[in-house]
Amino acid sequence: MRTLFVTWDGPGPNYMESLFLPIYDEIEKSADVQFDVLQYSWDSVERCNSIAIAAERMGIPYVARHVWRWPSLPATAMMILKGALDIVRYVRRNNVQVLMPRSIIPGAMCLLAIKVLPRVKLLYDADGLMADERVDFGNWKPTGLLYRAFLKMELATVRRADAVVTRTRNAKQILVERSEFAETADKMSVVSNGKDAEQFKPVTTTERTAIRKSINVAPDAPLIVYCGSVGPQYYPAEMLTLFQHILKLRPDACFIALTNEPDRFKEHLAQHQFPESQVQCMRVEPDLVPQYLAAADLGLALRKPCYSQKAVAPIKVGEYLLSGLPVVSTRGIGDLDDQLDSDVGMFYDMGAEDAARRVASWFTEQVLPKRDAFSRDCRKRGLQFFSFDTAVQSYLDAFKALSVAQV
Repeated sequence: MRTLFVTWDGPGPNYMESLFLPIYDEIEKSADVQFDVLQYSWDSVERCNSIAIAAERMGIPYVARHVWRWPSLPATAMMILKGALDIVRYVRRNNVQVLMPRSIIPGAMCLLAIKVLPRVKLLYDADGLMADERVDFGNWKPTGLLYRAFLKMELATVRRADAVVTRTRNAKQILVERSEFAETADKMSVVSNGKDAEQFKPVTTTERTAIRKSINVAPDAPLIVYCGSVGPQYYPAEMLTLFQHILKLRPDACFIALTNEPDRFKEHLAQHQFPESQVQCMRVEPDLVPQYLAAADLGLALRKPCYSQKAVAPIKVGEYLLSGLPVVSTRGIGDLDDQLDSDVGMFYDMGAEDAARRVASWFTEQVLPKRDAFSRDCRKRGLQFFSFDTAVQSYLDAFKALSVAQV
């Protein structure tokens, strides 16, 4: 079943290399499914070339198309039309049987394309609630033209699709209710953002000590890590306040931020007077991230809880857990309320004045003395929800639903 994955991506986290390509590579090994990727992007040429190299290494055909961005609304409309033509040509040239658009704009492209491709099936990857994110974190208004137009496109794609995948059960429920058709639930599956459990895993004490030595962290010093983007929705100020409280209990504690935006993170660091030797902020290659996580004791995954975030499955949480790291997160994000508990982490109560103090006490008084036990429980939970095996099986369930729709 040859499947064309169509995605629309700007600069930022490289999900193609770190998430989608590895999962699709695993799926191809397990089932009669072949992926092609058509990516619309305004990222740098270097980034697209890096993705192309990774895709070639996995044997996945990859095509990048530049996005017209200005003036915004006319450019987007023209890109949807151009994308539809690109897709029709690609499908006919390569005998594609399934279109798999990710999010709203690729969905609109594919809706136009299948009007002249009646035998091609549509598997909609409803990854997040893009229009709602623009309301929560951008300047869109819930009563505005843009929001209503994009919501209409999203619902049209959901209704027309032969199968739909979401990242959370909450997102599935939202889309079913919006579609106003109860039977929509029958064609929807929840898929996992799986990671390679052989890459993200706990390491031996010797390996852990060596990694720490390479970043000037003592073998027994508590090490807190944050891996991800920088922005107000990720609560950088609260992360550093938490570290401040941890330092009061363990003056030898260290903090490391792994981010593509180190300069932005350093702006927040400038508001504190942390010992320079105990706080690091750096950009690292993706293949080095697992070793830094394996050397840490706690992973931070704070995120602003709002409507759009019910559809989000934070990738870093899976990476932390598979690496044996307890997680500090926030309630109301995706399905994390059901996936995390006191055995593997703690929720940071943004509404409580003593939230940082309570998390710091939990970390120093419970996690550190029982680090090995926490590591085993976290690894087990990570394998349950965030491994490649879990992700592949969830995608295969979606393709089974697509096969039923083909009959």
